[in-house]
Amino acid sequence: MKRQAPSPATASSLMQNDLPHLPAGSNIRTAFERLLEQPGGLSLLVLAEDGQARGYLSAEGLLRFLFDGETASLEQGQLPPTILARLNLPLDRIPLERAVFLSPDDNLATMLRRFSETEASWLAVSDGQRLIGQVSLQDLYLATATLTLSGDSNPSPFGE
Repeated sequence: MKRQAPSPATASSLMQNDLPHLPAGSNIRTAFERLLEQPGGLSLLVLAEDGQARGYLSAEGLLRFLFDGETASLEQGQLPPTILARLNLPLDRIPLERAVFLSPDDNLATMLRRFSETEASWLAVSDGQRLIGQVSLQDLYLATATLTLSGDSNPSPFGE
């Protein structure tokens, strides 16, 4: 069976080749720096030494781990001492969100379902075992809005 070229509404057509990630052995300070560098991104993929995804580190999960319920010193304008003590801990000490992946041929409906399975701001696209890119929630929104406003629903990009 001949494979069709991807439509404009597949993961491969929406994906960006930059895949925000860090090795699991990186420390929390490095994760903070990387998250600050990411325009609009609030999550990183954490990779094991063999390159396999361990899970997503979200900014929210990182803050929960660092503060661990200690907010009294914030009211006094100071950071809790636990934050500074934890900055050098490796990422594998932080609970990660389960990694959710897209395949290059996934359509909009599949991508929307996958995003509902995680709190990550983007999903990795993998071709078998190889990570090839990412689709952000913003990319998915723009594609959905563009298709919706154009009124072109034939053939449906949502896989209906």
